[in-house]
Amino acid sequence: AIPMKDKPVLVEVDFRVRYIHDLDEDSRILLLRTTIRIDWQDYRLQWKPEDYAGVEDIRVKPMRVWKPDIKIHTYVGDNTGFISDLAPNVIVRISHNGVVTWVPDVMLILICDVDTTFYPYDTQHCEIVLNSWSYSIKYLHLKWPHNSTFTSPLKSTDWESQGIVYNRKAHVYTDAEESFSMLVADMTMSRRISFTTLRSEEHTTE
Repeated sequence: AIPMKDKPVLVEVDFRVRYIHDLDEDSRILLLRTTIRIDWQDYRLQWKPEDYAGVEDIRVKPMRVWKPDIKIHTYVGDNTGFISDLAPNVIVRISHNGVVTWVPDVMLILICDVDTTFYPYDTQHCEIVLNSWSYSIKYLHLKWPHNSTFTSPLKSTDWESQGIVYNRKAHVYTDAEESFSMLVADMTMSRRISFTTLRSEEHTTE
């Protein structure tokens, strides 16, 4: 059961893109290698280290603790899009103060609106949306970390990311008269001209 006392459980999500594998303009599919750090507090998992030989934290299998049912709303792969399904075997760390830390490394297959009007000098904006699936805002709130406002740029073969802006507005969506917490991040990518030009020259000489 969800570890809630007198207020909703606050779940902090730190979303980091490690590599841009591909953006297919025709299918509008974006492939990202990501690391998602998720922290929350479970008051039932607290102990005094002095009572347990000074042990301050432990690692357990993910199925042994409650985890937030966060779904990647913009996920379009064969899986369900739930982080727990995308990384089912990632070990969970529990600190003596009840803070639970879960850091899955996952490949995301996302839908992205693509505009190639200015190809090959185009810039694409992809929205990444995460939401709580079954726990309404009465029980669970999602939030970005305080220090996550913009991630540093990263490159791939075809694309160069200008970074991710984490939208700090409190987002909710309503379904069946209930409201659910939602996080929105905007990723901006520009096409690497040198690579595009090189491929064009290769096709011309064939």
